[in-house]
Amino acid sequence: MKKIIARILKFLLIGIVLLGIGFGVLFFVTNKPLPTGEAGPEAEVLAQQMLKAVNKEAWDKTRYIAWTFHGSGQHHYVWDKEKKWVRISWGENYMVLLNLNTLGGYAYQDGTAVSNNEQKKLLKKAYKYFINDSFWLNAPVQVINPDTERKIVITEDKDTALLVTYNSGGVTPGDSYLWYFDDLGRPKKWRIWASILPIGGVEFTWEGWETVNNSVQISTLHKGSLLDVKISNLKAGNKISRLGLNVDPFAGIE
Repeated sequence: MKKIIARILKFLLIGIVLLGIGFGVLFFVTNKPLPTGEAGPEAEVLAQQMLKAVNKEAWDKTRYIAWTFHGSGQHHYVWDKEKKWVRISWGENYMVLLNLNTLGGYAYQDGTAVSNNEQKKLLKKAYKYFINDSFWLNAPVQVINPDTERKIVITEDKDTALLVTYNSGGVTPGDSYLWYFDDLGRPKKWRIWASILPIGGVEFTWEGWETVNNSVQISTLHKGSLLDVKISNLKAGNKISRLGLNVDPFAGIE
């Protein structure tokens, strides 16, 4: 028995060492330092071109949007941008109605209201989900958010890219994103430097563009080397019926 245990421990140790070596190689090969860039009018013009390409003006006038986020989990959304409420459902029949101004709201499981302590936990979790998933939904329209910095970066391939740093806001302030563009001025990929990622400069594509509410441009597919992030069931409009819903989930709440 002792010999068997010793062999198991030996194999476990070898496995841990190999994993460590593998991660070290991956880090060395893929990790990229945050590039330097130059702030100024050229960066602001490039940012405005991206906003125009995805039609931020039409996005701002769109009241309702619904989508399903597929990444580390699967989360379903109905968002009233005018009223600033969002319905989020996920996992084991959890459903949250979240007020984006106060971060208060209501939480349910299997259609039944949960306890106050559980509600606080679920509201906090729902907020984190929303911040992440709505950013993946339409990050381009947030490049001129308050307390952001924009810089022009000339890449190794001589492309002109836009580096955007978020100094505050969200749940991980300080993150930076380097945007690359296609011939239409739309994003074609980005590299991410985020505190929650152990490797800097992780790349994801921006593709699978769909047009909703007549002219809003949304990318529904982001391919990465280790994970793909997808958007499905995308609908938008200025009436709740445009989402395929007969009842407004936020009716009667303030």
